Amino acid sequence: PLPLSKAKDETMSRRLRRFAGAVCGLMVGVASCVAHAEDIDIFGRPPTANDLPNVLLAWDSSANWSANIPVPNCYFWDDGVPTTDGPKFTSPNKEQGTKFAIEKCALYNVIDALQPVLASDPPRFNIGLMLFNESGAPQGGYPRQQFLPLTRANAALLKATIKGITIGGDKANNGPYSQALYEAYLIFSQMVPYQGTAGTKWDHAAVSGGRYVGAPGSGCGTNHIIFVSNGSPNENNTDAGRILAAAGGDTTLITYPPGSITHSDQNHWADELARFLRTADVSTRDGTQSVITHAVAVVGASSDGLYPNFINGIATHGGGQY
Repeated sequence: PLPLSKAKDETMSRRLRRFAGAVCGLMVGVASCVAHAEDIDIFGRPPTANDLPNVLLAWDSSANWSANIPVPNCYFWDDGVPTTDGPKFTSPNKEQGTKFAIEKCALYNVIDALQPVLASDPPRFNIGLMLFNESGAPQGGYPRQQFLPLTRANAALLKATIKGITIGGDKANNGPYSQALYEAYLIFSQMVPYQGTAGTKWDHAAVSGGRYVGAPGSGCGTNHIIFVSNGSPNENNTDAGRILAAAGGDTTLITYPPGSITHSDQNHWADELARFLRTADVSTRDGTQSVITHAVAVVGASSDGLYPNFINGIATHGGGQY
């Protein structure tokens, strides 16, 4: 048998791989592709440049991402090769050993794994990145990176963006899940921003003429949110309910079996916003182009409690995978 310390380390390494695999699995699932184990093989004809799947990575940048979890150090991979570089290893503002660190590694490495092999190869996704607003701005989400076709050049840009995000320098003022999902709706719909331009770090390429540019292409590509969560939402529920109603969403409360989620989560609107996105039409093209919400709940902290069950509910009612 393995020594206890080594066995524990390998268990936590598997946890890190499972999280990276979960995000990657959602990504390849979005493209109706196939992933095998830790070697990621992508099959099938890429969609045309005008109908690529649009994937918005919504990263929960609330204080919960600072939660310590028992995981080993993680590292960035470039072109499938592990490097010695990774989230910050030392204090102050040490990142390793936190939820933030494994998320940063996973998101970076998923982009690396799914980029084209050759510069001449076509992209398979349009990818954008959303974070939550920081102190000094109203609660909500903002486009940290405008949608980009995942070419090799843009993969390098996306990885640099993820690498540059820090645990202390980009922490949000709250966990406004509902208002972030509403902002995502506006982004996909090419509407006027709600709170997404109220801060200082939003990508100015995401807005033109006072409206969101949205994803590139014809408007016929499938639309997806991959929501990476660190804990329960924490926001102004009155504002969240109001914007759902104003958008024409169903404000009938989704209920859960007693004891499966907290009373606080039961009263939040994120699952109802995900339900709204699943049927809302975000394109002027014929038919209904809606948004599917997938979710990953990152666990391992002593304070996690029942929150993963609510995140599962967001994905379920958003028509996505958990």
